[in-house]
Amino acid sequence: MATPQPASPPFRSEDRNRTVCYIDTGSGLKEASWPYERGGPAFPDFGDHNPELDITIKDLQLSESFQTLWKESTPLGYGSDACIRLTDHVSHPVIKLAHPKAECRQRLRREFEVMRCLTHLPVVAQIYPEPLTDEDGIFGFRTERLHRLEKEDTSARKEDIKAMLDKVHQAGYCHGDVHFCNIMERQGGELVLIDFAYAGRLGDAVPDDVPKRMYRSRTYGVEVDLERLDGRFI
Repeated sequence: MATPQPASPPFRSEDRNRTVCYIDTGSGLKEASWPYERGGPAFPDFGDHNPELDITIKDLQLSESFQTLWKESTPLGYGSDACIRLTDHVSHPVIKLAHPKAECRQRLRREFEVMRCLTHLPVVAQIYPEPLTDEDGIFGFRTERLHRLEKEDTSARKEDIKAMLDKVHQAGYCHGDVHFCNIMERQGGELVLIDFAYAGRLGDAVPDDVPKRMYRSRTYGVEVDLERLDGRFI
């Protein structure tokens, strides 16, 4: 049996006494927790069954739709709100699946809606028009296959990235989380923006589930994108 691998960043339990993350067991998604240790390693060895480590792994209540997609896909990565996985879908083989927390699903649903509004822009990752849903609503969506860039590659193309953001701003939106991990490349070398979890319509109020560090003014505005562009692509 393969050793379970992290499928989310670590986060603190509600009582703050344990560290928690989601793990990919190879056959499904589960939740793992272990005693919180300040300055300790990000993750323990989930294959180590030493009882002194006090690692608890428990099942999650996941919809049949979610579980089926999970079993039919392979991992590409994960972020704070979702897992990224690869399927055999012809046109949009990559799927983004929200972590099983209400706020993660809510941000992913907004992300899908923003990307659907911006699908006419070639600088935005192209998504399949129908989301992935279950009885609780949207839990994911399909997108095109893209290629990761090195940080120095994106820094050298700062003006190209500025032109991409200008197009998003002209369409009435801001991205909200501009950094090199959210710039990818198509096969032909065209730069593409991904991860619109913190994006929104210019002038609208920022929802409470978006961290305050992302928008100090709590209103969607272009200045956030431009500040991050100048601060992270020097």
